[in-house]
Amino acid sequence: MTSIDATYTSTDTTLEEIGMTSMQPHEEDAAERRRLIGEVEVIEQNTETSNDAQSDSMRQSGNRQEDHGETPTYQQQKKPLYGEIEFIGCIGNNAKFARIDNRTEHMELTYMMLNLTSRPNVLISVIGGEENFNMTPQLLDMLRFGLVNAAQKTDAWIITGGTNIGVAKYVGEALKYSRINSLNKKKIVAIGIAPWGVIHNKDLLEDTMENKSEPKKYKVHAEDKPNERERFLNPNHNHFILVDDGTDHQCETETDFMAKLELKYNTLFDTEIHDFKYFPVVLLVINGGPRILKRVRNALSNNIPVVIVKGSGHVADLLADAVTHAEYIDDDDNGIAIEITQKLNFEQKTHIRNKMMFTKFCETKDIDNNIKEIEACLDKFQLINIFDLGSGDQDLHSTICSAVLKAKKDMVAQLRAALLLNSIDFARSAILTADKEWEPGSLDYIMEYAMKSNKVDFVELFLDNTVNIKRFLTTQRLGKLYFDKIRWESTIWIALEQKRGITYIERVARKMSVDEVTKWTTQLSGDNNLDEYRLQCGEEETFENPFLYLLIWSILCNLHDMAKLFWRKGSDLIATALLAHALFSAMASRIKNEDTNLYENIQANGREFMELAVRLLARCYRTDKIHSRHLLIGDYVPWEKSSCILVAIKTNNQTFISTTACQDVFNNIWMGKMTQDNSNLKLLICLFIPLLIPSWVNFKNYPDVLLKEQAGKSSSLQPNQTHKTKHGFELKKCCSIAMKQIYFFYRPPVVLFLSYVISYMACLCLYSYVLISTFDQAFSVVDALLIAWVISIIVGEISQVIATRYIYNEIKLKAYLANFWNIADMIIIVMFVIGMILKLYQHKFEAARVVLSVNIMICFLRLLQMFSLDKELGPKLVMIINMICNLTSFLVIFLIFVVAYAIASHAILYPNTEISFNLLRDIFRRPYWNIYGELSLGEIEGTENCTNNVELYRNGTQPRCPSESGKYVVPVLMGVYMLMCNILLLNLLISIFSNTYQKVQENADKHWRVQRFYQIQDYITRSISVPFISFVADIIQIGLFLKDKMNQCKPGKRTSGKNVFLKPGLENIKSMIREWERSIAQDFINSIKADRESDENSVKAIPQSIKLDKIDSKMQEQQYIVPATIKDARIYHSQTEYLAQPESNPGSVTLDQRMDNIEEKLQSIDDRLKNISRELSKQFQGKKLTKEF
Repeated sequence: MTSIDATYTSTDTTLEEIGMTSMQPHEEDAAERRRLIGEVEVIEQNTETSNDAQSDSMRQSGNRQEDHGETPTYQQQKKPLYGEIEFIGCIGNNAKFARIDNRTEHMELTYMMLNLTSRPNVLISVIGGEENFNMTPQLLDMLRFGLVNAAQKTDAWIITGGTNIGVAKYVGEALKYSRINSLNKKKIVAIGIAPWGVIHNKDLLEDTMENKSEPKKYKVHAEDKPNERERFLNPNHNHFILVDDGTDHQCETETDFMAKLELKYNTLFDTEIHDFKYFPVVLLVINGGPRILKRVRNALSNNIPVVIVKGSGHVADLLADAVTHAEYIDDDDNGIAIEITQKLNFEQKTHIRNKMMFTKFCETKDIDNNIKEIEACLDKFQLINIFDLGSGDQDLHSTICSAVLKAKKDMVAQLRAALLLNSIDFARSAILTADKEWEPGSLDYIMEYAMKSNKVDFVELFLDNTVNIKRFLTTQRLGKLYFDKIRWESTIWIALEQKRGITYIERVARKMSVDEVTKWTTQLSGDNNLDEYRLQCGEEETFENPFLYLLIWSILCNLHDMAKLFWRKGSDLIATALLAHALFSAMASRIKNEDTNLYENIQANGREFMELAVRLLARCYRTDKIHSRHLLIGDYVPWEKSSCILVAIKTNNQTFISTTACQDVFNNIWMGKMTQDNSNLKLLICLFIPLLIPSWVNFKNYPDVLLKEQAGKSSSLQPNQTHKTKHGFELKKCCSIAMKQIYFFYRPPVVLFLSYVISYMACLCLYSYVLISTFDQAFSVVDALLIAWVISIIVGEISQVIATRYIYNEIKLKAYLANFWNIADMIIIVMFVIGMILKLYQHKFEAARVVLSVNIMICFLRLLQMFSLDKELGPKLVMIINMICNLTSFLVIFLIFVVAYAIASHAILYPNTEISFNLLRDIFRRPYWNIYGELSLGEIEGTENCTNNVELYRNGTQPRCPSESGKYVVPVLMGVYMLMCNILLLNLLISIFSNTYQKVQENADKHWRVQRFYQIQDYITRSISVPFISFVADIIQIGLFLKDKMNQCKPGKRTSGKNVFLKPGLENIKSMIREWERSIAQDFINSIKADRESDENSVKAIPQSIKLDKIDSKMQEQQYIVPATIKDARIYHSQTEYLAQPESNPGSVTLDQRMDNIEEKLQSIDDRLKNISRELSKQFQGKKLTKEF
């Protein structure tokens, strides 16, 4: 092997390094990235070359040395070269570059390019005039707006020649214009592929390898004119591939390389139909000479579509005329043109020949050959698309999409292309109007890519027409969906790396499974029954409820619009919306301090699902209250045997709990079978006088049902026995109804609450009596009653902890401790036990009194919970709790001022004080009481009986005299201290409290409803609330729980109690309720669409006297720059609007008058916008869902 060949091999093998170095911080990450984008295998180059190639290379090397004198040898110049360019002297951007061998494998180059930037959806290769040509305003507009818009909409790569001349220069200027003026800051990838040998000042790039971290400065100056055979790089491209074949000043060396690259991409897209890492190619021809004509002919022969810009001159116009005047053969039976003639007629050739001669397109001797090239292009007529600059109706983006789609003969290939180009209209027409029947699974891989690409419209189209979702979604495919999204893009990566650790996540992501994801979802949502659902479904290849799993996948990948689609397509919409809100909220809480923008985005997504659940429930409740109650407490949760209210309780969804529909359910549970019009006073009286219940308490129609049941039983009596038992039956019937009414009276939580309040206050009176009057060391009967009361409280709290399994399907100590009042109960119990133990010891008797006295304070404060049921006092309790939290954080600031003054004043007043336990008290005693107005001036100024004798003030005989300096300095310090604390900090605290009050008061009704729910939740699990008697009931509950544990009963099969928030119904009833919910949901979604359309129509109703395209045209003519802010843009629009109007008398209008007119127009626009905003806020108050469903 020669040294030259060895150098080639060295260059090729470093392309992988080029790709990784330019983007990836670590080799392992680069390798993983490479595997995920396609696992492209680097093809090694053949290191052996022929002797002829060696001699040619040596000859070329010699030519280079002759041209450049002391230019480095060819072997030196072929060293690996890549890095970053910083363009000096022009408004551009830094660009990455790499010099490669022209024999580099295109698959290897593809891998390098994909590491440089993201994968495109289409490759737009812009070819044409290689010299500067006349740019018409229409052509300039097409590049600035048409080409840029097409690239942004399709996420395309734009490939040009990369030099600062000809069409590549004009494309670069268009990109620069878009980057500066456009409000859309989406970055466009522009790649310049240029021959290394023609680059002017390429020596500036030679030493890049010395310091890769710093960009190389490259000058592009008009005064620095290169010779005719050299070109500057265009500063407006962001990537350059410099092709080196060992020659200098050869401008055509990159053409074959680009053509092969285009052919490779286009062929891979057509052949690898199940792989979306490849993309289609389209040629955009602007102007151009004979070489461009050959390039077009080669592209067409390789089935690459071409877009001809008619009106740009030369080749583009010649081809456009040829295509326009082509003749059709329409002798088909139906008279439909099926093909075009293969050759131009004499008249057309003459026209083209004359045009070539007139425009000096080529030399006269080459005209016939070029006409043959045009005829060869017409053989692929269907691949040629015309974009007419003179037509104002055409859109370049649509033309490019149409060209790519028409080039694909197979319907599946067209759908793939439509998906990449985001052409939903074509896909819809292809699926809905196609005669063919799609085979099962034929579009599954397209569906999968659409999901991963967040193409919601396509996914919805496939779901509605071709894809069977139950057959499509298997455990393997779902695992692949997670694997493809979670490692690089998903928010679950951030959310769970704190939970499990980054090492574990990296290991699991490589073998992603549904089981692992469900475990993570369980951790996020806090619903352990999702894990049970996983075990039920994980054994099967497919899923019973696929939309639920796809909803969870979309949420964890933060594909919000996709999540809404799967939510709409699924069942049990209210329950799944609650689950979605819980997952979004959990993810947001884990990234709150990581990424503020992402946190706000996820929070907004969660709020939207919350609003969906609340608004849908409100619509259901307005439609049918009875059905809504069944929907809330029925078994309508797809992943567990649960209800919507239980899901809201588990996820602590206070907004949903506070809705009117949920409150209606709570009211029914709170009052039981009694009506809502029974006052608390009436219930309290009947509590003590049960005989009043049948005649005074109003019940629902349940007693009537009992009456009918009794009447039904009476009909079974024998006829001859009826007259004997008639009076007896009526008496028995009345007694039975009365007993049932008494039973129904004592069962509801409201009666249990009233009995608990009375018994609790009685025990508090007894407790107070003992502490005040009869508290001594000897135990009495009253002490025994108090101990029995506390024991019943302990057993009741244990029973309450066990009762959490009715809601969470397991004992949740965390849920129990989340209630502040439960913690207060524990403190009461612990302090009472400590006080009674201390009472046993005579020398600890006073300590026992203190502990029990403090304990009774907490017992009295415990009464505050009972006021939470009151609509006026309930929110005030929330305010108190919030203010205490505010005060806790405020005390930190307050303590700093207190400590600062305390240390300083004591050091000045009493220097060199001996360290003792009393010193800490003495230091802070005076500053603390100063806050409340106790100034202690006598202590500061000194008393008559004070002393400076160390022995006297140490043993406490006399107080110590303050220092002389302290008498003057400390009062000044105290004044500043009082000013800061009593005026500044206390007023600040009052302001904080006022803000807290205002926030709570604004949502007072919501806070009251939430507090009321928690109060109801405390009493629904109690059978009896009277102390001592409830002890027996609680013991029974604990015994039944232990029995369940011994028998290992499954959840839902318990023998100890029932869940009032879950009422399983019959399957036919459940099916009916689900259908009813689905119909209401569909109507709800349609109303949201109608609201959105109404909003859009209101916005469109704003008068617009000038269109955006006219504004852009006026900008070009007068060289205005579009402002970056909306405010400046409005001012500019007003200016251009005025300029566009003809002046009746130009000489009579001054500049001041013009400015006044502009201000009037701006004021008019502002007034209109305010009016529309005001009307919209009235019409759509409370409606925040404006996104399209």
